[in-house]
Amino acid sequence: MLRISTIAIATVVLFLTACSGKISKEELSKKISDEEKILFTEQQLTPPKQQCAELLDNYIEYAKLFPDEKMAPEYLFKAADLSIYLKQYEKTIKLYDQIFNKYPDFEKRPESLFLKGYVYENNLKDLDKARGSYNTFIEFYPNHPFTESAKISLRFLGATPEDVMKALLEEQQ
Repeated sequence: MLRISTIAIATVVLFLTACSGKISKEELSKKISDEEKILFTEQQLTPPKQQCAELLDNYIEYAKLFPDEKMAPEYLFKAADLSIYLKQYEKTIKLYDQIFNKYPDFEKRPESLFLKGYVYENNLKDLDKARGSYNTFIEFYPNHPFTESAKISLRFLGATPEDVMKALLEEQQ
């Protein structure tokens, strides 16, 4: 009886391990590459949202499983882009935060902070958090090409496009 229970438990453990869905880095990379080819090489004006959601999940899964790999922050950045397309703005913010906090040497780290402010301002309409993100961007990256854009965004935060145009035209006179 004890032997049968041990065999049963071992069988269940093996079954659960086999079905756990562990995927290798190479398999997941190939899956991502294949999905990108389908979504972005065909002449689609609006990629199907379900396929975009699957790719977004795979980007995040890759970064979760292989956080120290070179592609991890790049995939998170791409995931943030897709989350904007899918209107999952809170997820976008979390992804930009993850990039900024976990990958200090990532070349697109400054853009992730700037875009966080942009999403707060234009998609979530949270001007206080947008202001905080833009100010942090300016503090961390005073010489970045986007710094002037961050300053302009702060200057006109909450203004209508008409107000912005009026102010800019008045400055030119």
